Amino acid sequence: MAASTHRSGKHRKLEACVRGGLGLRFVAKAKPMKQQPQPAQHASRKAAREGGTDSSQADVPKRRVLIGDGHALVRLGMIEFLRKELDLVCCGEAASEAEVRTAVRSARPDLLVLDLWLNGADGLELVKVLRAEFPELLILVCSQLDESLYAERALRAGAMGFIGKDRPLDELLSAIHVVLDGDFYLSRRMSALLLRHNVQGKEAWGTSGVEMLTDRELQVFSLLGAGVGSREAAAKLRISVKTVETYRENIKHKLGLKNAAELLHHAALFVDGKTAPPVESAGRLARRL
Repeated sequence: MAASTHRSGKHRKLEACVRGGLGLRFVAKAKPMKQQPQPAQHASRKAAREGGTDSSQADVPKRRVLIGDGHALVRLGMIEFLRKELDLVCCGEAASEAEVRTAVRSARPDLLVLDLWLNGADGLELVKVLRAEFPELLILVCSQLDESLYAERALRAGAMGFIGKDRPLDELLSAIHVVLDGDFYLSRRMSALLLRHNVQGKEAWGTSGVEMLTDRELQVFSLLGAGVGSREAAAKLRISVKTVETYRENIKHKLGLKNAAELLHHAALFVDGKTAPPVESAGRLARRL
């Protein structure tokens, strides 16, 4: 799914995911068909993938891609994958938040493919910081995190797309090219969910209650589920322990949890990808009363 960015007037293909109302407002416009690659370019791309050579390869400009992921095998796989592409080149890799910031400053990539979970660092906050410092930087989030909870948040933070790590490599390549073209990329499922959200409101997200958490509350909730205590979470997020405790109380209130034991239990189920027993949140309980 492609859309034009709300930050720059140079992208004119599809206006989507602009701020407004309760969430992202989807403004559907017809998107012109993308032009098919010219025969010579198509032959060169095919030859490059098959390990052959072509005299026109030197004429194809390469877009610089930086890989930011905490897993070495993932980075290695992406680097090898990019080497087969005629018009893309990996200009660096980074395994932590600090390494990503340093690499972006030194390598000046056209695109950053970023995992939101970098050794417990707040990936959403990192996206915001990078976009503020490097407005022209394009960011594609590639994550194992639930897209229904994180995709919209990633776009609001400044990313141009979100793709799950479970998707095929060809789909990742398509997402990379869509974002490099200046358009937004989301899966069909997430695009439909955002449209339903725009039409139906918050009910479209379901009834887990987790969707009501703020970005920071969701980050704290995830850290708690991963077994990280309040003091360690405060250090990772560069906030005070008192602030973490405030977030914990907010989470308990929003999810309708009675105590710290229930909070840790539900957080662990959330991180494990399991469905927690239904808990009536304070907001829904208030509406019933």
